[in-house]
Amino acid sequence: MIWVDGTKYDFPCDITRTARIVSSDVSGMLMNRTEYNDTLATYYDYTLKFAIPINRMNLYAAFFEQVTAAVDSHTFTFPYNQSKIDIVGKVESVSDVFYREVGGVNIWRSVQMTVKALEPSKKGA
Repeated sequence: MIWVDGTKYDFPCDITRTARIVSSDVSGMLMNRTEYNDTLATYYDYTLKFAIPINRMNLYAAFFEQVTAAVDSHTFTFPYNQSKIDIVGKVESVSDVFYREVGGVNIWRSVQMTVKALEPSKKGA
């Protein structure tokens, strides 16, 4: 279950969370051959793989329109450890596969979405 801009979407999904730890340009190899790291922030990026139930295709259509809107960012709420976290992020991609039409309803499968965080969740010291 995720939220996009305050709207709850309760679809079964696998969520892959990736911590992107960003360092400054001054990080690197020192003259004494030791590594120096000037950590700036940690960003959480997410890849989601959905299994949309047939009876929720209308909700999926609304979700698809929302996450593919031509906007700079969305606010997402994702599971985080044993709580939730709000992420300001951009949708990098959304993909799905048309399966078939049943009773006038288009069935979509293999739904995936990738979200890249635009603001850090943790900042360096």
